[in-house]
Amino acid sequence: MGDGLARTPRYAEGQVKVLLGDLRNSSHNVKAKAIKHFQAYIEKYQPDIYDDDVDFLFMGTYDGTCGLGLLHWSGLASGNHSGQLKRICGPAIGLITFLLTTQFEGDNIFYERFILLPVQGLKLINFVKHILSLDNNNLDSKLLWILFIKKYQLELLKEEYAKLIHSKDAGMFDKAQSYLKEIAKAEFEIKEINETLTS
Repeated sequence: MGDGLARTPRYAEGQVKVLLGDLRNSSHNVKAKAIKHFQAYIEKYQPDIYDDDVDFLFMGTYDGTCGLGLLHWSGLASGNHSGQLKRICGPAIGLITFLLTTQFEGDNIFYERFILLPVQGLKLINFVKHILSLDNNNLDSKLLWILFIKKYQLELLKEEYAKLIHSKDAGMFDKAQSYLKEIAKAEFEIKEINETLTS
């Protein structure tokens, strides 16, 4: 296979579909090997890839709804061990972290698309458990996941604010104002973390 072909958007789209197809396999080994293969492909070729194919990679659908994408596989609860995640969650979250923190020749499209994902997609990730499992020395990864938690919190605040301003209860005005302050604070914190990660 020539390097030129491997870097094309069409070939990259095919690799995304192969990965997500293999992740549906019942064998953990097949899933884990598929993740390693995709990571090696991205690392070696750094292909051109369309925005909608990146969204499909994360979400598992092309319409923004939650399907069997990487986010789904990163936060699945274990059926055998209460309070734990399935074994595939480690490799899946490892791939996501790799995609978001790798230095590409140009802009990192995976990072750029990830921060625009809808809150319902981010809900699929068990943020706390994954953050606790990160290497304490990997500060960039820590900051990255804190950024996504802040984004998640911001979306929840906005949802609550929208409910309050449509409420007919007169007492909700003061509460809505406090939510506005919290929204402004979260947006400022997100801006600071973004600047730290990109500086």
